[in-house]
Amino acid sequence: MHKSLTEKKIHTAAANQLFGLKDHGFCIECGKRYHDVEQGTDDRPCHKCGADDSIYSAVDIAMFTV
Repeated sequence: MHKSLTEKKIHTAAANQLFGLKDHGFCIECGKRYHDVEQGTDDRPCHKCGADDSIYSAVDIAMFTV
């Protein structure tokens, strides 16, 4: 998990996603934020760092970091 993905950043994005405000996700390798990442999506490559299968929704990241 990239160091820029703080607990506060992840939980804020996850809350927004759960309440239907925004569907944000992050690359867990470099921390880049992505828009329109639905929960359960994990097969997209990162366009910034090139890591395969590294983009997860904020809700998914929050669940596996608890």
